[in-house]
Amino acid sequence: DSWGSIHEIELNGLFRLPGSAPYLEVVEEESYMALGEKYSNVTILVRNPGDAAIYDVYIGIMSYSQMVAFSSTLKYIKVVPPGGEVKLTWRASVNPEATFTGSFPAMISASYVDPTGNRHSINQTVILYVLGLAKLKILDLEVSPSPVYMGREFSISATLVNVGKDTARNVEAYLEGDLETTVDSYTYIGDIDVGYQMPFTLYGIALNESGWKEVRLVIKFYDIYDNEYTIEKPIKILVEKPKPIKEEGIIPGLVSNYWYLGVLIAVIIFLIVAGLIIYRAVRTPKPVGI
Repeated sequence: DSWGSIHEIELNGLFRLPGSAPYLEVVEEESYMALGEKYSNVTILVRNPGDAAIYDVYIGIMSYSQMVAFSSTLKYIKVVPPGGEVKLTWRASVNPEATFTGSFPAMISASYVDPTGNRHSINQTVILYVLGLAKLKILDLEVSPSPVYMGREFSISATLVNVGKDTARNVEAYLEGDLETTVDSYTYIGDIDVGYQMPFTLYGIALNESGWKEVRLVIKFYDIYDNEYTIEKPIKILVEKPKPIKEEGIIPGLVSNYWYLGVLIAVIIFLIVAGLIIYRAVRTPKPVGI
């Protein structure tokens, strides 16, 4: 000041630190497409790993393969906050005549504006998968005996047919529900190729309760990527009390049958003897008188 003294004053000021958003992360979440299905959904996650929001984001997808097509290939996102994530879904269709299954690349193109107003563009490859799904159909289902008796063994027979587009791998079949299971209530069938069929039979023991019971036939199988599929077929069975078993003994009328048989044998012997006597009488020459 005018006296030569030094004074200090602290002033607080605000300023804007925009941060940075150097790039986008693109990650596959659901990238399986089924061969033989009319439509499949492909889901991609877009993440902003930066410490600033991004704006006016455009995301497009393009297939490198002619057997896969996408609808509405371009998506728009108004803003993605720092550390935020957006899920984008495209409807995809696979050519039903395609013979190729497995993985193939697709191109993701992204364009966005950073906090400073500059626009950035990136291209990134994602991996998509085309699966030929196995579809098992249960035919010729039969329960024996019918009705089922309390505490007695019964069998369930059926035939599995693969009507899908790929092999059903490690197929298993077993019974569960209102029954007592045994070692024969489970069977390992193995692989079933497209268009092939496989018969099988399972066994179980009925509960000691009469009435209608529900038994479930469970079919499990896997695809080439070890994804598990399960088919459950409910089966209604009628359980009744077992019928009384008749005591074994002499069959009624058996004695009279033996009597008739003895008479028949006697008649046959008599006819044979009589025939021999007549035959000898005819063959014996008569004496000639002098």
